[in-house]
Amino acid sequence: MTIMTLAPPVSAAVLDGTWAAHYRVTSIASNFTWHGPKSWSETWKFYPVCLVGPCNVTLDGEFAGLAFTTILARTGSVYAGTASLSNWATCHPSGRFAPSTLRIRIQVQRADVLDMTWSASAWTGTVTVDISATTDCNGSTVDTDVSSS
Repeated sequence: MTIMTLAPPVSAAVLDGTWAAHYRVTSIASNFTWHGPKSWSETWKFYPVCLVGPCNVTLDGEFAGLAFTTILARTGSVYAGTASLSNWATCHPSGRFAPSTLRIRIQVQRADVLDMTWSASAWTGTVTVDISATTDCNGSTVDTDVSSS
């Protein structure tokens, strides 16, 4: 006897584990000078905050070599959140760091069965760096695309 079942929707997939996050800079505000590569990869680790099923996740990641941790809230197949990014954007001529915030939004694109769990197998999204204005720094933004492949 053969039984056919339908695959669950991608939005039912669990986002978990260690991934290579591939960044690509898509735009840089005119008042900001970018000194790094325009594409690079970092490690992101997702930890579901629940024991069963898809839910919000803790993300331990890196952006331009700097570590961050945040909670990404799940809505269907989309995960979004913000994280502080310390000591990244430098104001000139003072040399002081401007406070920066990452805005992260990713969407699960594909899912497969992994160890008997319906799990995310690919995701894409965006990471925007919001650089706060200070007394010696204009506010600015850097936009990137990010993907698992």
